[in-house]
Amino acid sequence: MLDTTEIKSSLLMTLQMKLKVADKPIRCIALGSDNNGRDVVLTGAGEYGDEEALLRWRRDPNNALWINDPLVDIGAQGRRRNGIPSPTSNN
Repeated sequence: MLDTTEIKSSLLMTLQMKLKVADKPIRCIALGSDNNGRDVVLTGAGEYGDEEALLRWRRDPNNALWINDPLVDIGAQGRRRNGIPSPTSNN
């Protein structure tokens, strides 16, 4: 049996930056890579049509920090976002 009192470990972490990822809770995360083989992360938060609901994250090669770029539906730009009526509504 292993005596756990003999195991000692330490971890030093330094906070470099504190940023808010999204205004609403992240609902989904997808991992992948771009055409050049670089890692890409997609995050979805909020609802369709919300500002910055879908973000594409890439790692900056100069400082290894993750940078996000908002993705937008260009077909929906300029249109007013309408909610989907519930089955019980009389619209």
